This record gives sequence, structure tokens and C-alpha cells, in this order.
Amino acid sequence: MRAFGAGHDFIVRLLHNRALSRLVDNRLVPRARLTLLPGSGVDLQRFNPSLRQPHGNSFRFLYAGRMLADKGLHELIAAMRQLHSQGHDAVLWLCGFADVSNVSAITTAQLQAWGEERFIEWLGPTDVIEQVLAQVDCVVLPSYREGLPRSLLEAGAMGLPVVATDVPGCRHVVQHGVNGLLCEVRDAVALERAMGAVLAMAPEERVVMGAAGRRVVEETFSEDVVVEATLGAVRRVAAVAAPGLG
Repeated sequence: MRAFGAGHDFIVRLLHNRALSRLVDNRLVPRARLTLLPGSGVDLQRFNPSLRQPHGNSFRFLYAGRMLADKGLHELIAAMRQLHSQGHDAVLWLCGFADVSNVSAITTAQLQAWGEERFIEWLGPTDVIEQVLAQVDCVVLPSYREGLPRSLLEAGAMGLPVVATDVPGCRHVVQHGVNGLLCEVRDAVALERAMGAVLAMAPEERVVMGAAGRRVVEETFSEDVVVEATLGAVRRVAAVAAPGLG
């Protein structure tokens, strides 16, 4: 979180309203002087549904992010095992860093063991996540807590439906039943049911859900929207600092 002050006006890049409330509750900044910016913006050309590649293989779920227990990975693996035991033709791709410095880190040995299960594949990190997103059918983020989850924004920009936990940050992006599904946090059964519901949808329903996700990102989280919001906030600060130049 960063705050830039001029006189009594501040521009604040916040990930969720809890951080904003903390500033106000501690009397650091008056609420009326805060501007909430919608993240850092998503490149709508880099992340575009036209990149999607049809495939005739198993339905592909993707988790993209750091390999941490706090991201709900244990629940995600349990949910995938349950879906597999029910006979669903689905696989899970895990894409991201094994963040060994984090107390919540999943060990490389554990990731490799998961990758040996035939319906789970650990891809490791990538610098071209759009190429991975282009090959999957749904993005899953069962995190315990989030700021503004970039993986969900990029999934939406790609026209992909998403499954996420009903926590601040995730529900800031996902409208349940519109551009994705929300489920209870730390609950493998609820996660499995939400993922199963996506599997049970007709392809056309998933297309509609993905298109809704694209619209959300276009209207609220694109780079153009964020830049304009930031410039507007800067102009207001500049006007207070130098009224004659506003």
C-alpha cells in the first residue's frame, strides 16, 4: 500500500477496503481525502480471448500463483482427488514459484509428489502466463486471503470462468454466478462442489461466464481505466497543492 500526499489529499493504491479502513480508523487520513485505485491494470491485448486454443483433452483447471498452503492448495488437491474419484475427466495445472522463503510454502518434494498423480501437473514458473491461460478451461484460486488477485483479472481478460473463495479481494472481482463461482474458504468439499458445477455446465454456459469476466476487466480493471483513474487523482492533488494551476 502506498499513499502520496499533497496538502490534505492522498492517492492510495489499495488492494481491498480493509486497508483503507485501517488508515481511516487510525486517523491517518480522512476518508473524504482518499482515492481508491483499481489495482495496476491489465493489458487487454496481451490477455485476450483470441489467444485461446481449443483442445480435445481433459477439462483443464489452472492454479496460477505462489505455491503456498495459504493459497488453499491442500484443499485444491483434495478437491481434485474427489472429482477424479467421481469419474470426472479433469486435470489440474499448477503454475508458479515454489516460494521456499514463505512460512506457508509447499515444498518442492510435495509439488513433485502431487505432479506424479495423473490428473495433476506442476508446470513451475513462467514469464508467459498468457500462453498457459490460452490452453486451460477454468482458473481456480482457493486462497485464504487476497488483495486484488491478478490471476483472476488475467483469467477474466482471457474470457475464462473462475472459481475462487468468498474472501475480500476475490469477491471484489468475482460476482457469483455471473463471471465465476465463489465457495467457502478452507473447505475442500465446497471447493469440489464449485469446480464440479463448472464441469457440469454446458460449454455455452462457460462461454457466457467467461465473456462476463472479460467485460468486468474491460470496464473496471484494464490499464486504460486504471491510468485514467490515477491521472484523475493526481490532477485533484495537484489542484489542492497549487489551486491556480488546477
